[in-house]
Amino acid sequence: MSDAVARRLVLRASRLIDGTGAAPTDDPVLVVADGRVEAVCQGELPPALRDGAVFLDLPGQTLLPGLIDSHVHLVFDAGPDHAAVRRRLAEEDDQDLLLRALHNAQTLLRAGITTARDCGDRGFVTLKVRRAIEDGLFSGPRLLCSGPPITTTAGHLHYCGLHADSLDDVRRAVRGVVERGADYVKIVATGGMMTPGSNPRRCQFSPEELKVAASEAHRLGKRVAAHLLGVEGIQPCLQAGIDTFEHCSWMARDEAEEFDFRPELAREIARSGITCGHTMVGLYRDLLPDREAPEAVQVEQLEQLRALQERFARMRELGIRMMLSSDAGVAGTRFDRFVDGLEVAVVAMGMSPLAAIEASTRVPAEALGLGDEIGTLVPGKRADIVAVKGDASADITALKRVSLVMRDGRVLHSASTAA
Repeated sequence: MSDAVARRLVLRASRLIDGTGAAPTDDPVLVVADGRVEAVCQGELPPALRDGAVFLDLPGQTLLPGLIDSHVHLVFDAGPDHAAVRRRLAEEDDQDLLLRALHNAQTLLRAGITTARDCGDRGFVTLKVRRAIEDGLFSGPRLLCSGPPITTTAGHLHYCGLHADSLDDVRRAVRGVVERGADYVKIVATGGMMTPGSNPRRCQFSPEELKVAASEAHRLGKRVAAHLLGVEGIQPCLQAGIDTFEHCSWMARDEAEEFDFRPELAREIARSGITCGHTMVGLYRDLLPDREAPEAVQVEQLEQLRALQERFARMRELGIRMMLSSDAGVAGTRFDRFVDGLEVAVVAMGMSPLAAIEASTRVPAEALGLGDEIGTLVPGKRADIVAVKGDASADITALKRVSLVMRDGRVLHSASTAA
């Protein structure tokens, strides 16, 4: 069954979460035909749907839409610190990176990720991985790739190789990545923590340059994601028409103040319909208090966590669309740990398990322009389905116990057959 799409496959489980925000369905019967969801029933399957069906029983398990990680870096190796990740990137040629990216993509799939958006590579190698997967040479998630991120000379992620220092440079860079086959455009609006010498609190591009990036991408039918840590970059990105804000950390412009959350600016984000992507996995590692750490460190961790909780809660209260992602590949953030971020959202940030699942299925699908095809388990959508052991509506950590991964109606990973 892993190498072919059954004419009609019927999945029977204990619970189904459809990703729409609706209450879970007990004793669901999910019918897949021709790579899409044909029907969702409860209890007995109607006789008309039994013809030619292959049944797969998953007692004690939850069915949910394939997870979407909207922020990964497939060519990064998740080394122990930023310097180690940069060093490995510099040491490896494009052939090395191609193999690494493919390996990382397959790791995502086994973790229940059926769609991933790569937010910056080097040498456009992720586009080759995307094609190899789509051509059926390898199993993997559906990939949306930006190619190298557009940054400035000496800017954050400059070692990925695509620099733009003027309006014409920005326009040329956008056209160039689209010409090479990028699914969307990634621009590094502020500095970042990973790059020495860049300033995460300050903008790297002028408002005019950001507008050119967005308008040129939109003219070519592509969306734009902006790396955005400092509050200084929010208004220019809003005015430019950027489609998704990655991180949106509200770092204050001046170092005397760590963060600068501005409610009116948050309301503007909410009114605009922009989706903010929160790379949560690092928080699992960095902010949940370490009971083995010295007491002073625990106190500092708790203070940071409370400040983050307050900003996160305020963004939700003000109606900002929020999706959960991982930033997999950066220091310490492995490609099999996506669900750690969902656990943080539930345990530390006050989201319900259902809301966290919706923020990693339906919401990113819509933000990435794929809402008509994936993100929810409703008739007509692509059959991207994950089965996990346990009740994921009550225990978000059930998503760490993946038993089956299906993409486009094809079983690509099964825990019972995995080596």
